[in-house]
Amino acid sequence: MRILALIAFTLLASTSVAENLSQELECLARNIYFESRGEPVDGQYAVAFVTLNRVEDPRWADTICDVVYEPSQFSWTSRNNTSINEQVAWTRAQTIARSAYYQYYHFGEDTTDGAVFFNRGRRQRYHTELKISIGNHNFYS
Repeated sequence: MRILALIAFTLLASTSVAENLSQELECLARNIYFESRGEPVDGQYAVAFVTLNRVEDPRWADTICDVVYEPSQFSWTSRNNTSINEQVAWTRAQTIARSAYYQYYHFGEDTTDGAVFFNRGRRQRYHTELKISIGNHNFYS
């Protein structure tokens, strides 16, 4: 009987972990889509890496969704309309989210060299060090 309970618990836990990861990747894909869908693929990866760097940085929340939806961090989260209207761009964002997550957590890859900020245009005073520029975005530590 204990073995059956252990198997059931393991299956439930596995399902819960998979569902949680799926939700986290959805948040990452949404951030990529709304922040950088018009940027080169390298720039979309960079947005993903900034998000993941924030998860690992003690100044931000511990989950992707909490980082993405933290108030005043990503401009798109305060908009009323966050409908996904460009299917090709959405599919690309989902693919990049999965790939960036895997590269980051399995191989330590981060093309931004630890950047935790990005913007379009001029440097903001809280940005300390320009790490890389890709497309229309600049990435900072």
